[in-house]
Amino acid sequence: MPKITLTASFVQSPPVPTTAKVDYFDTQVPGFMLEVRKTGNCTYYHRYRDKGGRLKQYRIGPVDSISLDDARQRARLVRSQNILGVSPNMEIEKYKNSPLFKDFVKTKYLPFIQLHKRSWEQDKRSLERRMLPLYGHKRLIEFTRDDFIELQLIMRAGGSQPGTINRNIALAKYIFNLAVRWDYLTVSPAMGVKMLEDNELIERFLTDDGAVPGLFLDIPRHFL
Repeated sequence: MPKITLTASFVQSPPVPTTAKVDYFDTQVPGFMLEVRKTGNCTYYHRYRDKGGRLKQYRIGPVDSISLDDARQRARLVRSQNILGVSPNMEIEKYKNSPLFKDFVKTKYLPFIQLHKRSWEQDKRSLERRMLPLYGHKRLIEFTRDDFIELQLIMRAGGSQPGTINRNIALAKYIFNLAVRWDYLTVSPAMGVKMLEDNELIERFLTDDGAVPGLFLDIPRHFL
């Protein structure tokens, strides 16, 4: 079990082992390793001991599907989870059980707003135009704050005005707040995303029931 500093060039062309396989352990992240098989297949793993002291191995992925930097970062995450007593396999199950964004919108969000929001068709059109083409195949658990910042940048580059962009971000915030309420997520990835400054914005006021200014005014407060 040689121990080396794994590099991008090495993982792309490691020595062919004379035995069935060789495990190269990384010097930067304890437990992170590259398995090189005689067949030429190379796969990243993270090896660790569970709370019972049993040796476990978490498969990160083959070198042709994940970069060394991403694999090393994943290994750090698995290591920190293990230290905190969180099983990496539990995280895998959580990932597998997280619905795709397009499925969540179709089976959960749209049926809900058809009952509770008069302008639901406007939401549907906005989603079909923007977020579904960009993020439809992304799982809810995969979203990060950067995705919504990216959405703002893409829309701005496409000529959208700040008001239009802000309405899309507000819609995203509402969708992911519902995902938290319905226990699909523990925290909304859209939390903290700032709206763009809109110099053409007409002054609006919060309604007495606390609705968002200019948005979702037809939704009862207890659904927000």
